[in-house]
Amino acid sequence: ASCHTETGLIIDKWSKVGGINAGWNPGERLQELLTDTWKHTTAKPFIHIMQDRDSEEDYHALFMAQSIKAAGFECKIIHGLDELVWNETGQVVDGEGQVLQCVWKTWAWETALEQLRQESESDLSGLPIRTGHPHHNDVRLIDVLLRPEIRVFEPLWTVIPGNKSILPILWSLFPHHPYLLDTDFEINDE
Repeated sequence: ASCHTETGLIIDKWSKVGGINAGWNPGERLQELLTDTWKHTTAKPFIHIMQDRDSEEDYHALFMAQSIKAAGFECKIIHGLDELVWNETGQVVDGEGQVLQCVWKTWAWETALEQLRQESESDLSGLPIRTGHPHHNDVRLIDVLLRPEIRVFEPLWTVIPGNKSILPILWSLFPHHPYLLDTDFEINDE
């Protein structure tokens, strides 16, 4: 979750502490580029930044909030899911009543997919996305990230290249490519 912050801010500090004076900082314009990207999105004027209750994610959420605000959007960081509730029309709202329409997250998609797997095993009636029904008081991660009316600024397809299982497939398609590791689904001599 911290790759943006480490690249755009921390790597420069690490190099100074380490006494590295040669070369250039590959992340020196990252914050500026993120801000420019936000300016050109179709985001609503308010973006919720969702993160787990992991303090390591705090600085990453704050780093992204700086880019979002510099792009002219308002944003709010939400720690965990406890403050999210259903409003009277079945929409997910934050503790201040602001409807979630656009979300940027530090949560891994795999976390939501694992929740979906677990819930689907116990309830075979279909996709277990909830609305504000009285029997469903708590808002779950999948209720936010998989809602069609909420725009999530990390597409679901990023699960595919982010999963290590894609590496053996890529190696089989492009054997001995210099940017790939020799990988396989089974242990072999190599």
